Amino acid sequence: MLYPVKLKCYYFLENDEIFLEWLQSSFSNLFDLILIKGTVTNNQVGHYISLNKNQQLLLYSANQEILLNIPEDFSDNAPFILQLSQQLTQFYQVLNTYPDKHPMKLTFFDENGQVVYDNKGFDGNFFSFNQEAQPLEDWIQEKLKNDTKHHLTLTVPSPSFDHILIQDYRGLYDQDGNFFGTFSQVIDLKPLLEAYLEDSGQALVGWSDTTSGASITNNLFED
Repeated sequence: MLYPVKLKCYYFLENDEIFLEWLQSSFSNLFDLILIKGTVTNNQVGHYISLNKNQQLLLYSANQEILLNIPEDFSDNAPFILQLSQQLTQFYQVLNTYPDKHPMKLTFFDENGQVVYDNKGFDGNFFSFNQEAQPLEDWIQEKLKNDTKHHLTLTVPSPSFDHILIQDYRGLYDQDGNFFGTFSQVIDLKPLLEAYLEDSGQALVGWSDTTSGASITNNLFED
């Protein structure tokens, strides 16, 4: 299922807004444009759209640049609309390949808790790659809305010590504070804890040893 990618869009002239409003209206299933009047800053990273003073539309990502000339009759120019549709669809697909390749499960839910994106990554269930994500449970969404940080973390049962999994939920809000969905990701804590313990020289201790004074290593993180 398609979900719109939030994308910054830079422009110079007031008249450019006419084209950008038409672009947003025509391709709202692909992109949610954030209009910014001004030039692209040197520290701008990631992906964006820009409209330059020569009436050229730039679609920019880390590994691709697409430049299109915008005709005056853009809304009635069939060849241009066809070319634009093809290029925007290709651009959208390029941007969406990144979460698809993430090994752990990433899920976006809309404001009603319905799944709008699922990369089918690993979530502790070895059959997760072939299973569709389920709608978000009501109690999770309510807890996210009521929590001041709009954040919830749950442990994920694991049948072995190969993974220490948690499921992290974050409520998504727009600039006006309106709730519009939830982002969920499964995180494997084991490699993070291993790296921290190695870098810090610290060790985990069992609860029964917390008052004994000496730290002991935990074989959970030993090969």
